[in-house]
Amino acid sequence: MKKVIVLLILVSIFLNGCATIMTGTSQPVSINSNVEGAKVYVDGFFKGETPVSFDLSTKAHHTIKIEAEGYSPYVETIRKKASGWVWGNVFIGGLIGLGVDMISGGLYVLEKDSVNGTLTQTKVDTLVKK
Repeated sequence: MKKVIVLLILVSIFLNGCATIMTGTSQPVSINSNVEGAKVYVDGFFKGETPVSFDLSTKAHHTIKIEAEGYSPYVETIRKKASGWVWGNVFIGGLIGLGVDMISGGLYVLEKDSVNGTLTQTKVDTLVKK
């Protein structure tokens, strides 16, 4: 009986933070648009020009803004959702593992791993001289 208890304690220690171990705390996301070289901003910070790829934290939702001169900006929010690996904590890792995943962001994954923004050209009104 003591061996079983020791084994269960060891298993729960090594499997704490199951989702963090399995999915990590960031996720690769690729951003593209119909206008090559459009500027990409994530949560208000410049990240590059399309096409571009980078890792985003899974701990929060992210607002993606794609803009180019002469085009209306494209804005999309990538939301986080619970990872399927969280069930490993519920059944094996317990509250400690669940807490580790919540704090680290490993409890979550992003809903999308790519964004394809369609920018629409803005109309320029021309003045007609009479």
